[in-house]
Amino acid sequence: MAFWDRWFKKRMDYDVAKVVRASMQNAVLPTTRARETVTKWEKQFFWYENVIPRSELKTKQVMENLRIIRDINPDASMAVWNILRLANNGHELEVEKPNGTVDKRATDYLNQLAPNVGKLYGGGTDQLINVLLLTGYTQGAIALEVELFDDLSGVKEFHAVDPSTLDFRRNPDTGEPELVQKQTTGQYKVLNPETVFYFPIDPDVGDPHGRSPILPVLQIVFFQVEVLKDLKKVIHHQGHQRFDIKVLEEAIIENMPDEIKHQGPDAVKNFVMSYVADVRSQMALLEADDDFFHTDSIEIDMAGGAIGQSLDATRVIDIINQQVVTALKQLPILLGRNEGTTETHGTIQWQIYVNGIESIKRGIKRILERAYNVALQVGGFQGRAVITFDSLRTSDRLKDAQAEEVETRTKIAQINQGWIDNDEGAMEIVGHEAVAEPKAPVTQQTAQTNVTPEDNTDNQEDPNATDDSQRSLKKKTVRGLKMVK
Repeated sequence: MAFWDRWFKKRMDYDVAKVVRASMQNAVLPTTRARETVTKWEKQFFWYENVIPRSELKTKQVMENLRIIRDINPDASMAVWNILRLANNGHELEVEKPNGTVDKRATDYLNQLAPNVGKLYGGGTDQLINVLLLTGYTQGAIALEVELFDDLSGVKEFHAVDPSTLDFRRNPDTGEPELVQKQTTGQYKVLNPETVFYFPIDPDVGDPHGRSPILPVLQIVFFQVEVLKDLKKVIHHQGHQRFDIKVLEEAIIENMPDEIKHQGPDAVKNFVMSYVADVRSQMALLEADDDFFHTDSIEIDMAGGAIGQSLDATRVIDIINQQVVTALKQLPILLGRNEGTTETHGTIQWQIYVNGIESIKRGIKRILERAYNVALQVGGFQGRAVITFDSLRTSDRLKDAQAEEVETRTKIAQINQGWIDNDEGAMEIVGHEAVAEPKAPVTQQTAQTNVTPEDNTDNQEDPNATDDSQRSLKKKTVRGLKMVK
């Protein structure tokens, strides 16, 4: 009987533990496993194709306007020039094995592929990077497609894709977002996620499309155009001197024939209108350097040319320039605006600007590494591609060297005081343990006392020197020898 009791007790304990464990999981974990929140673009209409709509500021028409302004506006064109030259300053390509070491054979394989991609733009990854940087800075997104040979023997080409032609659609079966492109037939084609890549820059919540960094330039450029048009009109009417033609009524009355006066008001009116029309036509036909004559019934003077006294457009232009610099994410000096600033503020501004460039380069790095990884898989290599862009200097070399010197002296003082050992100080300064024991610093006085009499050519007697100077020199030599002893 005891045997059955022990068996039932063990079975009961197992069942209880299982129930308790399941109950705890249900109590702690959420009751529903599926997503409960929905995005703002999800709709429940039967005709909805599950395509994530673009906002009105990210449509293809807006991107086309940005492209036009980017190419014809002087400030925007200069901003693009700066971004491309600073961001595409060189890079290195390597392949890392799973253990972290460099695979030289796979690296050579990719280095042979790199000059042959981007044939449409002259060939080479450098040219392709410029195109991707341009789309990233203009549209806020980067897209790339890897084309393989039909027999999957290797990579045929890397194609830069216009991000404005790509959309996202929710898969009706899995619910996962898919990258699609609308065809000429009006249907959406699902693109292969293993060969077509899309990288957005600063996407919004629930919106996989990127945000253009220079989108605010549209507003300020349109405002700038309107202001310049108005300013042109003002300058045309007030900035240049013009002839002030005055027709004297008394002279017309005195010179008017009597038969016209007796014909009545209508005849007088017609005579005056014809006279003024003749004067106007004659003045309109005059060239800038023509001479002219007139009767005493007409007075000629100059008017206008005082725009500086009536309108100051400098402040308005300065505000527009500041808005343009801010909208293009540039520094004033990079757009030809020389504004005074301190060295500290200038350094901080440059660091912020370089960080913005690095964020765009980070997208280029990720999307190219994915493309090169496809090439490695097709080529039969196990590893991952690593692209390292050359960094932009953000500090002064002299100041860095001075700071390093101060840090080194501080570590030496800490070692001399016994606060840290030599290896610890070496690890913090040079990154590895010390290779030798600390040495006493060589001072100028120590260097002078260690000089031997034979090497001390300054103490040799000068035949042209006086006796007093020779005795003084010998005394200094004797003192130096005593210090050595």
